[in-house]
Amino acid sequence: MRFVAATVVVIMAYAQVSFSESLSETPSVKLAANNTTPTEAPREALNSVARGSASSSTNTITWVKNDAPPFYIIDEQIIDKQINGKQVREKQCHRGFGDQLQDTIERKLNNYRHQTIKVPLSRLEATWSQYTPLCFATMIHEPPVNNEYIVSRPNALYLPHGIITRKDHADRIPRNEDGTLSLTALLSNPGNHRMGQIAGRTYGETIDTILAAHSDNLSISERAGSTETAGILQMLSKHRFDFIIEYEFVLNHHIDQGDFVNELVFIPIAETRGQYVLGAIGCSASDSGRQAINAINSVLPELVTSREYRRAVADWLVPAEDEVFYWQNFDNVQTHQLGKDTPLLKIHDMTTEPAGNNPHQP
Repeated sequence: MRFVAATVVVIMAYAQVSFSESLSETPSVKLAANNTTPTEAPREALNSVARGSASSSTNTITWVKNDAPPFYIIDEQIIDKQINGKQVREKQCHRGFGDQLQDTIERKLNNYRHQTIKVPLSRLEATWSQYTPLCFATMIHEPPVNNEYIVSRPNALYLPHGIITRKDHADRIPRNEDGTLSLTALLSNPGNHRMGQIAGRTYGETIDTILAAHSDNLSISERAGSTETAGILQMLSKHRFDFIIEYEFVLNHHIDQGDFVNELVFIPIAETRGQYVLGAIGCSASDSGRQAINAINSVLPELVTSREYRRAVADWLVPAEDEVFYWQNFDNVQTHQLGKDTPLLKIHDMTTEPAGNNPHQP
């Protein structure tokens, strides 16, 4: 990811944002797996099938992406290859989970035109009303935190957040016998454990409630700007703070890229053990946004059972050491919740939601 320059602010908010390396206080927005922040929203589309503002046509959906691998992978990589004995340089653009999810929806909604802009998470709340509609493919399936957007049926299963910290700091964090840590206990000692986060980031009801309960004595260093995930991990690596709350697959992606190897580690959170996060698509809370959500909902049941979707899940969301556990729970959630009219519950627990026990199951 790219960097822009960052300053730290002390806040009492609980969300995650991207960076321009200027850390500033921003409104919180509940984005699913990928909560990152936007910088100034560029008006030019990253990927534009239609030019101009979406407000000019109710048949155009403007999609948001932020620089938050492996949800969205904005940067192209240049690799050296041997072709017919000659050394050549080739552009290689990897597709993140959100990229693949959005691409699949765009192909299914071929009665719409589609364009994409890059917006940091911290700027998303101010951007909803600027396009009619604006949609974001990787939000949390929860009641919206404001009246600016609505969410689709659930479209993804994410295993719960944990904390990412440096190895040298992990030794200072008390663990339970099962290897988890108590987030409540960690936040009760803010002088010894400083938290960082992406501006505009939230984590779901359980963690957000814990963060809110400790807001009076909790200092959070936020990052906002264009290189959200890579930037926050770099700041953690450089001792700007001691831990962040994040998904394990996010750290795994960066380690696979050769970053932070043998430096950063993931520790599960006891309070969310056994829970999971449902993802959803968010669109502007306008008439055209509701029409877009209805169209998206109509294609989700087929989408979440497709081989293409399952490949995207396998590429990014399945932990290598817990593949059987993930797929067992995925199959249950896929059957009874993904693409279905699922209630906007605040907490999903793998141990209390047996298959077929969904009162809204059609």
